[in-house]
Amino acid sequence: MISPYTNELPDVFLKGKKLIVKLPEKLKENTTYSFNFGEAIGDITENNLAENLTYVFSTGAFIDSLIISGKVVEATTGKAVKEAQVFLYESLADSLIFKQQPDYLSKTDDNGFFQFKHLPQKTFQLAALSNSNNNLIYDSNNEQLAFYSDLVFPEDTLRYAHRLLLYQPIIPKQWQAEATKDTGLFKLFVNNIDSPTLKVIGDSTTLFHYTYNYAQDSILAFYSTLKKTAQFAFFDADNLLDTLRIQQIELDTLSPSFKLTNWGASKNQFRLLINKPFQLASTYPLELLDTNRFHILHDSILFKEASFSINTINPCLLEVEASWQEESTYQVTFQDSALTNIFKQHNLADTLSVQPILPTQIELSLNNADSLNTYLAQLYEGKSKFITAQNLDSLKTIFTDIYPGAYTIKIIEDANQNGQWDNGIYGYVQPEQMFTTGEQPFQVKEGLVHSIDLTVP
Repeated sequence: MISPYTNELPDVFLKGKKLIVKLPEKLKENTTYSFNFGEAIGDITENNLAENLTYVFSTGAFIDSLIISGKVVEATTGKAVKEAQVFLYESLADSLIFKQQPDYLSKTDDNGFFQFKHLPQKTFQLAALSNSNNNLIYDSNNEQLAFYSDLVFPEDTLRYAHRLLLYQPIIPKQWQAEATKDTGLFKLFVNNIDSPTLKVIGDSTTLFHYTYNYAQDSILAFYSTLKKTAQFAFFDADNLLDTLRIQQIELDTLSPSFKLTNWGASKNQFRLLINKPFQLASTYPLELLDTNRFHILHDSILFKEASFSINTINPCLLEVEASWQEESTYQVTFQDSALTNIFKQHNLADTLSVQPILPTQIELSLNNADSLNTYLAQLYEGKSKFITAQNLDSLKTIFTDIYPGAYTIKIIEDANQNGQWDNGIYGYVQPEQMFTTGEQPFQVKEGLVHSIDLTVP
């Protein structure tokens, strides 16, 4: 690695026990050059490497000795980034990382640290690239970049003072509609769209319900096809993005009956918090229920203190509300045709055995945090199933009524207080910093309070 960077590489060859480096003919005057050979040189017998061997010389009267150092981390995880290319630019023009190769080049070590040595007393712009194609310019959507908001000045000490947040630049708004195998259901995949909204065009269909999955950037929409093609207008807030046409799939692909599943749990796993309604899910929105075709047994005795209702926000959910008792077992029975969905399917008769469990609680505190900043905590089941998000009040928050299990928490430094992570805009806005509770989910047990102290990196 040669710094300052030069397009004309030196000729390097062996002559006996000597390594000969023939310098480029055109070098800058009064400039200190540093040749870092990395691990390219080793002895021929035992292959012992001369790690980070550096040769420094000057085309002027003295060798510069100032330093710029820092660390590169991922904006979305806070993890150190190794082997990122770090750039210094002498020019103060805008957006240089998109236009030209740097004047000085370095690379991060395994812990994300970088340093430039033998620098002159000048002012620089500082930036970085990762997943680079090695042309030293950002020109691919696969590359990540970072920039330092202020100009940087070399010093005579090594302080690692400059922190660069690596991020994937904002890409244009994208969406793709995908019809499922079931009539009246399609999924819309969205990217970089803040407020996706669907509306029916004309009388092509009736849109019963749709939900936006924040974590998976997708919309699941339920409709009743009246014509061969269902047509929708797709908006981001009030801005029309596209018109979508979904081809009808024959009704005979639907079974006349369906079976309820436990909401928010694995298939065939039924769970119930003692202080919450028992929630059961249907693939399609529910339309009618017959309460006379439900009953619950508690210790073999008919349990009458329960109510059944369709959730008003998510009509795919049936809720059974009651004063559940600890260390008890309930037999919940649904007779055939107790429920009807929007496609006139009826539920199959079923009896579920459930035992209420005590909720757990997660208490979260931030250390080494700026109390003037706004922090948002996102709770995920496992690594990726989004559950809920809460602001931290006085650098603390509590997640209540949580099922026992494995969870991950992501912390966002919510600079604009919009309740979500925001990307960077090169040269203008830094990406919001995000970090997590760890690479692996943590476990919480039934009925216990789980305390977590997180340190802001």
